[in-house]
Amino acid sequence: MSVGTTDQAKALIQSWMNNRGIYKDDTISTKNVTFQLNGVNSNGIGFSVIQPIGLKTSVIIIAQIDLHPAHYKALAELSKPTRNKFLFRLKRDLVFRPPAFMFNDPEIPKSIQFSNEIMFEELSESKIREVIENAIKCVLWVAWSFGEEFGLPEGT
Repeated sequence: MSVGTTDQAKALIQSWMNNRGIYKDDTISTKNVTFQLNGVNSNGIGFSVIQPIGLKTSVIIIAQIDLHPAHYKALAELSKPTRNKFLFRLKRDLVFRPPAFMFNDPEIPKSIQFSNEIMFEELSESKIREVIENAIKCVLWVAWSFGEEFGLPEGT
């Protein structure tokens, strides 16, 4: 299916999500988007597909990890050189993955967001799957990295 309009893009993405049982809702979290489709993959990791108002021929896949409070506390308690070394290694690992990433705070992040844009001309079910999987893998990598460094938080 060739995608040329926002309505076609939204329909393709929502159909794909519904067919896989991962569609959650279309609640818009910001007023700056044309549409937002929210999903949860089989591991329970949430993601959104959005079309910002300024982008007429593409959509963005976003996944985010919020640090567990115990991991945030452990990170904040590290000495600055040790913390910077850990965050550098994490960034070095992430920079070679397809999604772009952004720390909400470069010093002591509470969350990390992953995003990747898909142009309408390349929008297909396989591309949607690929981009969502790559974002989810990054979320998992961050969770595993914090677990390896600081241990699993109690009760998880």
